[in-house]
Amino acid sequence: MNVTWEQAAFLGFGALTLAAALLVVFSRNLFHAALWLAATLTGVACIYVTLHAEFVAMSQMIVYVGAVAVLMLFAVFLTEDVVGQKSRRLRSAWVFALPVAVAVCAILLRWFSGYPWKPPASDHATDTAGVIGIAFIQRYLFAFELTSIILLAALIGAIFLAREEKA
Repeated sequence: MNVTWEQAAFLGFGALTLAAALLVVFSRNLFHAALWLAATLTGVACIYVTLHAEFVAMSQMIVYVGAVAVLMLFAVFLTEDVVGQKSRRLRSAWVFALPVAVAVCAILLRWFSGYPWKPPASDHATDTAGVIGIAFIQRYLFAFELTSIILLAALIGAIFLAREEKA
């Protein structure tokens, strides 16, 4: 079986992403878990690059790694008594959580194994960012603008809920 460089890179990034995700779950320090989450999300972006989805990879880096992971790090730093403490030991919930996780993984593996995986029609996608940009401006303009209005309303609601009331 001949493995191309792209396939090897995909498998390598997949393995690194899986290892970082496991470190997120099993990390005892919340700050380290947030750092491993950023590494996991970066690994997902690298997988997107190997699949020739550059726009999605950049969106992943900007939105998730650049915003969500950094926001989580700030939340960890600003939360009192979290950075220096070790998280609590594993509890008895693992007795119930482990069989559920194994069952979900088995169901997903069975479901995905029955899917007819077909390679893409062409080796490389043409200008994906340009195609997505034109689709946003032409075909999906209403949905794009509606989403921005909903996000703005959520932001205003969050500011309203977070503000302190004056006595």
